Amino acid sequence: MLVIPMATSGYRERLPEPQEVGPAPVPLGAPFALDVAQDLLVYGDGGRVFLVRGMLRGKMETCSLRVSWVSSITAILLHGGVAYVGGRAPFGVLLGLVTLGEKPAWKPIEVPQEAAASAGKGIDGFAIHDGRLIAVDDKIFPWYFLLYDVSSPEAPRPVGVRMFHGHASSVASGHGFLALRQTLASRAGLRRSVRLYDLDTLDERASFEGHTGAPEWVDAPGIPGIAIAEGRLFVAQGEKGLQGINLSALEQGASLRDSTVELRVAEGPVVGVIAADAGRAFAVVRGRAGLDSVLMHY
Repeated sequence: MLVIPMATSGYRERLPEPQEVGPAPVPLGAPFALDVAQDLLVYGDGGRVFLVRGMLRGKMETCSLRVSWVSSITAILLHGGVAYVGGRAPFGVLLGLVTLGEKPAWKPIEVPQEAAASAGKGIDGFAIHDGRLIAVDDKIFPWYFLLYDVSSPEAPRPVGVRMFHGHASSVASGHGFLALRQTLASRAGLRRSVRLYDLDTLDERASFEGHTGAPEWVDAPGIPGIAIAEGRLFVAQGEKGLQGINLSALEQGASLRDSTVELRVAEGPVVGVIAADAGRAFAVVRGRAGLDSVLMHY
């Protein structure tokens, strides 16, 4: 079900009420991106990209193109008239773009040798900042940030790679930060953590951990466990609910503890989170009937 904020203009004394649009044709857990201004929804299913136009105005038109017969799409980002697409391929990563004109077309993106040479690699997510695209490649060790100059969106140019540590299950970006929800292996067992990186330098700025092997950190398959909206990082915390971190306060020198608020969710354990408008998020909860969502304010 797609719910978007109602259109507003000028000063807002309070948050706009959400407006229910209706069922969106996106399989549960499929990667997607939505451009409200262009009334365009793009999602991936298997090795095919789907473009849905006009859904918000009630005149939905859908087209699709196959980017690979053997690959699986796991990440999509809209930028500058193209959709960047990432995923898994039998012999390296799937990475390319789809032009969004009248006749959408697929164009592969050059993959650095470090990622291209390893079978089982893949793209977990994208971030874009100051004309640079960051593709998070981490399906198997070693794990890389793949960096591209996208000052010309249709012609990404590789500008380097940067290693990081730990498998990422979710990727979010905004407010100058790149956030990874990660699982780290150690002698003591699995440690689930969230790490914050500076989008300019990709240096680690902060991190916090869940309990060793904590079941409440288990994500719903294909649904992000973290999201950034209006300067706040939201983290799904299972039975503990939803965690909100004020990135503005953190950036100004406040401690992680002082920047964090715990938000209880009565409907069930929070197994995912999707960003909404103006510091809000949809907490994805697991109930007896399956997965559902609750709009949270922070």
